[in-house]
Amino acid sequence: METSGRRARGKFRRFFLLLAAVVVVAGGAAFWVAARSTDAGLTMPSTGVVTVTGYGSSSPENPSTQPRSVVLTDSQAAALRRRISEIPTLKQSAEPIICMENDTVFRIAVQGVDGPSRTVWVAQAKLCPAPGILYVHGNAAGQPEAGRYCTLKNLLLSLFPKGTANVTRKELHFCLSSS
Repeated sequence: METSGRRARGKFRRFFLLLAAVVVVAGGAAFWVAARSTDAGLTMPSTGVVTVTGYGSSSPENPSTQPRSVVLTDSQAAALRRRISEIPTLKQSAEPIICMENDTVFRIAVQGVDGPSRTVWVAQAKLCPAPGILYVHGNAAGQPEAGRYCTLKNLLLSLFPKGTANVTRKELHFCLSSS
């Protein structure tokens, strides 16, 4: 008799643990999906000189070398601002403290109108912690923001002449979607 009571308690305990695990996993999955993005897009200053930098070479010893910077025309800058504002913001935007990769795929900088040497906004695409993520820092951004940069692929590729910014070109080709 006591054996069947132990068996019943064991089954109840296993059922309860399984139910608790299902609730934790389902709740975590729902939180992860909700935390992935918000409706708001990334913010970029509406004025200032916009410079995009791509990189021509990279190695473990010298990540992101041979920079090639392009100062955008007003129409190019407007197109970039529009495309960046369409990128949904990822809620989890803090970069980890420890990162083995140090390559920068590309960098976008906006110099303030009050002084061309004062950078007020920077967006950097790095391979680590995750390829395809654009990290935004600066006064206009407020808190650091992050978003997926693959929608910028065609626009960015059009800025650099063929044969330049080869590392940037190579990394952008890993984007599965260009829209």
